[in-house]
Order: sequence, then structure tokens, then C-alpha cells
Amino acid sequence: MTPRSTKGVGSGVGGRSSSRASRSALATVLGLVLLASCAGRQRREVEEPPAWRDERQSYDVRIALIETLVDGGSTRPAMDLLATMREEGIDNPELDLLQGRALYVEGMYGEAESLLLGTLDELGKDPRPWRALGLVYADTGRVAESTEALATAVDLAPDHAATWNNYGYLLMSAGRHQEASDALRKAVALDGTVFRYRNNLGFAQAACGRYDEALQSFSTAGTPADAHANLGTALEAAGELARAVEHYQRALEYNPTHASAKESFERLQADGEEVP
Repeated sequence: MTPRSTKGVGSGVGGRSSSRASRSALATVLGLVLLASCAGRQRREVEEPPAWRDERQSYDVRIALIETLVDGGSTRPAMDLLATMREEGIDNPELDLLQGRALYVEGMYGEAESLLLGTLDELGKDPRPWRALGLVYADTGRVAESTEALATAVDLAPDHAATWNNYGYLLMSAGRHQEASDALRKAVALDGTVFRYRNNLGFAQAACGRYDEALQSFSTAGTPADAHANLGTALEAAGELARAVEHYQRALEYNPTHASAKESFERLQADGEEVP
């Protein structure tokens, strides 16, 4: 058969090749358009997440920021952010807990206690409100209530070193020295990097009359001068003034400018205590 004319499609020798090239170019263009369309849909999927996800992320980020601010003592910006969230209609025990903690830092104990108590219906199995209440009660001189709240907190979260430390300190204040020593030993076991826990353990051990153990605990928390000064303080509190003078003197041998040892040593000397 005689081929059909290629007029209007191509000219001369290249007519059929040009036709194939045109079809190939058209396919390429269509392919690029399709790819661009798919890429556009992918971008839109990334750029436009569901509204609930945005809201949840925004809430979580703001809660984390408020916690950081309160932990760092920056309560005013924390309270401003809490107020903004409440204006948006957000109202839940988590906000009450954070606001109660912020009010405690501000010294507004009555308001803090009221908010924290109100969270217990929904957060009663959460150790955080109990920890916060323990601090409020302690700072308002209610040692028994503070001790009970912190006992609940450590029961709910037995791996929280700071709560064991606070609990041990309160037990020591209540004269329950052996229980205090046990609690503070747990705090040190959970986080031995906090020297305050080790010092508190030393004071509890000294209150039990275990002075060698106390000196060892003090020694792991500071310089030799600090250790002997702390043991001197513990001995003085126990009424063992002569031994206290001895350890203040030892502290000054290690560090002649140690302020607390120097003040205590000179005070006891003025009171007539003999230097060994």
C-alpha cells in the first residue's frame, strides 16, 4: 500500500521522525505535569496537617514551656501563658496543677493549696500534686501533713530522688531520724550526683549517733573542710560541744578561711569551750 501523505505532520526526510519526537515530547510534558501534580499534593499533605494535630502539639509545647518556666522560678511569664490558655477555653487539672505550683513559688500558699487539692479528684494517682502539696505544707509549718503528702508521693513514684530527699528531710524535722536516714539513702542511691542529698543523709546519720558514717557522707559531698564543718554542726546540735569544737578546728586546718567553721569555732570559744 501507498503510505498516506505526511503533509502537515512533517516535511522532507524527517517527517515520520518528527512525528514520533512530537508524541514523545507530549508524553514527557504530560509526565512532568503529573509529577508536579503529585508533588503538589504531597506538599499540601505536609503543610496542612489535621487541625487536631496542630492543637495537640500547641497544647503540649505550651505545657512543657510552662513547666520549664515554673521549675526555673520564672513564674510571671508562666502565669501569663496560663491565663492566655484559659482565655482560649482550656480548663483542666493539668493547668490547675501548674498554676498551683507557680503560686507556691510566689509564696501565695492559700491559693496554691486550694488549686492543688482541687486536682486530686482526677490526678489523685499522680505523684505530682502530692509533691507540690508536701512543699506547701512544709513551708507553712504543717510538718505532719507534709510528711503524709510526701509519703503518698513516694508510694506512687518510688524512683523520684527529689521526693525521697524532701521526705527524708521532713522525717528528720519530725525527729524520726532512722526513717529519715533510710529515705535519704534511697535519694542518694537514685541520684548520687546531687550533693544536697548526701549532706542531708550525713545529718540524718549524725542524728542517729553514727558519726563516722556521717563524716563519710559529708566527705562525698564537698571538701574535707566542708565535711568537718558539717559534722561539727551536727555534733553541736546534739549537744556534744567539745567534739564539735574539735571538728571545727579540723575544718580550719584544711581551710583557715572556711567561714562557717571559723564563726562557729570562735563562738564556742567565746562561750568557754576548750580547744583540744
